[in-house]
Amino acid sequence: MAGPGQDGGSAIVQLGFFALIFVMMYLLLIRPQRKKQKEHDQL
Repeated sequence: MAGPGQDGGSAIVQLGFFALIFVMMYLLLIRPQRKKQKEHDQL
C-alpha cells in the first residue's frame, strides 16, 4: 500500500493501532470483571 520509504512509519502506526485495540479490549473486558470481583469480595 505505502510507497518505499514510508514502511517504517506505517509499521509504528500499525503497532500503535494494535496497542489501542488491546487497551480497549482490556478496558471493556478485564476492568468490569475485576470490579465485579471486588464487589463479590466485599460481600
